[in-house]
Parts: sequence; C-alpha cells; structure tokens
Amino acid sequence: MGTESIQPKSKTLHRIYESYGVFLNVLNGEDANTLYQGQGVYISANNSVKAKTLGSQFAIGVVHVGNAAGEELSVRANILCDSLAKAIGGNLAAATLVRYNGNRNSTTGVPEVVAAADGEYADAIVFSGGNANDEIRILVLKSQIKIGTGS
Repeated sequence: MGTESIQPKSKTLHRIYESYGVFLNVLNGEDANTLYQGQGVYISANNSVKAKTLGSQFAIGVVHVGNAAGEELSVRANILCDSLAKAIGGNLAAATLVRYNGNRNSTTGVPEVVAAADGEYADAIVFSGGNANDEIRILVLKSQIKIGTGS
C-alpha cells in the first residue's frame, strides 16, 4: 500500500462587486439614435435618458438592454432605489439634484425634497419631476454628492 494522499481540487474564489444594482425601464430620449448595451446615460426629461457625452451630464447608469430612439430600454442604475417624494419650494424638473428637508407629508408619509444648493449634499436626483407640492419620482443615490461651491 502506498502512502498517497488525496488532495482536494483547488478553488478560486471571485468576489463580485455590484456597482450598478437597480434596473430601470426608461424611455430612450434620443432624437434618432439607438442606445446600446454598455453606454453611459443621463436623465434628459421625465422618465427618459440620453447617451452621456459631456462631463457636465450626471450619469445615472449604463444601458443594460438597448433599443431605438423613442422606445423603452433597460438601464442598470447606480442608485439605491427609486422612490416617491413631494416637491417643495417650487418646480423640480427631471435631473435636478435634491436633498431631503426632514419633513414628511402628513397624509401619505411621503418624504419632502428640495433642490440642493451650492455647498449642500444631494441625496437623490429627480427622475420624473413636477410642480411645488406635487408627488415626484426620485432616484436615491448610493452616496451623497456635495454640490460645487463655484470659484
């Protein structure tokens, strides 16, 4: 009899870091261009996105399943979740960075948000905007963003 031993097969463990975790079904807001998987996108209007081409455009994620202009597509967004909120202090248009003001609607319990100003931290970005006191749809950011103070 030999003195051989049986060694288990080696295993390689891979950690998967999920940086874009929430899927959103949105409208391709491009005038004529198809958006393809992997393209970075920004909010261009209520419930729609366009291809990110400028550094000043705030990317919300990447296209997961592309589609033609005017059609619905899937975006893998770099956010915690989407949520309803109440617009306070005036019209909050799509793509406005907002912060919670600490209050909730007394009837519905929906949190109130205001536009984040220079020097403040934004908690979310408006996805489907509205007028003052309207319920709007926001995308809650994974981490706060400090609004530039300008130089």
